[in-house]
Amino acid sequence: MNSETQTTVHKPKRKRSPAYPGIDLGVALDLARKLKDSYGESPTHPEVVFAVWDYKGKTGPGAVALAALKYFGLIEDEGVGEDRRVKLSDLALNILWDKRKGCVERAKAEEEAALNPKIHRKLWDHFQKSIPSSDEALEFHLKKNEKFSDKGAKDFIRQFRRTIAYVKLEEHDTLSGHEEDKNTLEKEIDMPTAELSGTTDASTGAYMGSSTQPPGTRQVTLWLSDKEWARLEVSYPLSAEAWDLMKKMLDLYKKGLGVPEDMKTDNAN
Repeated sequence: MNSETQTTVHKPKRKRSPAYPGIDLGVALDLARKLKDSYGESPTHPEVVFAVWDYKGKTGPGAVALAALKYFGLIEDEGVGEDRRVKLSDLALNILWDKRKGCVERAKAEEEAALNPKIHRKLWDHFQKSIPSSDEALEFHLKKNEKFSDKGAKDFIRQFRRTIAYVKLEEHDTLSGHEEDKNTLEKEIDMPTAELSGTTDASTGAYMGSSTQPPGTRQVTLWLSDKEWARLEVSYPLSAEAWDLMKKMLDLYKKGLGVPEDMKTDNAN
């Protein structure tokens, strides 16, 4: 009697990425605003929330959106199962109530929400508050050190960059605590300042400038190490006087950039 050998084929387990918001903070706040306009601060059944957002059912995009608001700390749960209700958190209400332009309190609340997801905070601290501009570098780190899948890394990077850009997190961190020095030097330059606006290249994360900017502008990215870089955007050509003044400004921002105060600087021209 012949015996047949049966081979069992085991499919490889699908690699799961760490938990992260499936939508960026800007979209999450828009959904929070819709919920506030419809039901205010009242606890609401998730099915009703999905209807407010024009999502069908409790799976798919609706579930992703609701989970994202929870990651950002914009909603809170009450009860479980069929008794579960969700309501906007104090953090969400503080952001939505505040209509003041350039308000520091609102900016801080938005930054808190942006860094509430554990993986957001972990990356922000790991890269010392300076996220690599290259998607390839960030994707390599996510797959090697955070165990992201290929698709998960790409989806996460898209969401993460949009969230960071929405709250201008890198800009706020760089300038924090140096407003007096900055204002003094702006008076010395004796010219008005304007907020830069523009677009970001989806593949590289590089700032591409705006069509409304005046001609004669140059942007230079300086790669300082595998984790450190700097980007300068200046009017062109730059005078020798403006160049010297720019170097003074960089020294004043040294502490805000995390450079040790006892670091020796080369003052040679």
